Amino acid sequence: MPIWDKEILDVIARQSYYHYQARMFELLDERTQSEIDAFADSLIGNVSKHVYLHLLPRAVLIIAQSDAIILGRGAHLLLPGALKVRIVAPIDVRVRNLVQAQTGSVCETEPVWAAKKRIRTSDREREAFINELAARLGRKRSDSDREAEYDLVVNTDAFGIQEAASLVLAAAKQRLGFEVGRAASAVAPSP
Repeated sequence: MPIWDKEILDVIARQSYYHYQARMFELLDERTQSEIDAFADSLIGNVSKHVYLHLLPRAVLIIAQSDAIILGRGAHLLLPGALKVRIVAPIDVRVRNLVQAQTGSVCETEPVWAAKKRIRTSDREREAFINELAARLGRKRSDSDREAEYDLVVNTDAFGIQEAASLVLAAAKQRLGFEVGRAASAVAPSP
């Protein structure tokens, strides 16, 4: 199955009436935007969060018409019949993974404190984005509801990557009748 991550921005751009380009949505992708920023952007011709939040559900639904794995973007709120998977890990594991991923970059490795700050900022932005999308869909989210939004939550610290993948495949087989090598319905994991 194809995996849809940043490619979702291409679909959003194609669905727009004003011939936006995918790169115009990158700054809004899974982030919130203040009303002042949205107004300023509209004055200079940039895409506002309102346009993005209007086009995103349509793009996700178009992608989900075919078998697909959709990463994030609130797809778990938009696709009730999908297998909704959340992959989690403790902050120290995520920091270690991010620092290791930065090896070989211009700065060689990212300091631990900077990686931790980046992850926390990303988590806050993503949560605010999901809350804003949920509100736009007319859904209120409590702490207990957030966990229930997913069919499966896998901690990659407790289970390695291969074991986590096996768990997701087992859930897909159980829930969707998915077999390796056969098509399945959309799966919407969230980091």
